[in-house]
Amino acid sequence: AYDNFYGRSWVLFHYLFTDTERRKQLVDYLNRLNRGEAELAAATAALGDLKALDKALDTYLRQPRMHYIRVTPDRLSVGQKPHLSTW
Repeated sequence: AYDNFYGRSWVLFHYLFTDTERRKQLVDYLNRLNRGEAELAAATAALGDLKALDKALDTYLRQPRMHYIRVTPDRLSVGQKPHLSTW
C-alpha cells in the first residue's frame, strides 16, 4: 500500500506540474495550504472534483510517453554532506 501511495503521489505531482492548466491548480492548492486551509478543502477548491482528478490521473498513466525536464550536471550544485549530529 505504501509503495502504491508513493508512486501515485509522484505521478500526481508530475501530472500537475507538467500540464500548464494543472500547474496553476497546483500553485493554487499550495497557496491555500500556506494560508492555513485544511488539506481536503484546499484540494477540492483548487483541483475540483477529486474523483475526476483520479480518473484523469489514470488516463495520464496510460499514456505511452511522459514529458520530462532534462537537468544537466552543470545546473546542479552539490553542497557538503551534513553531519548526523546537526539533524
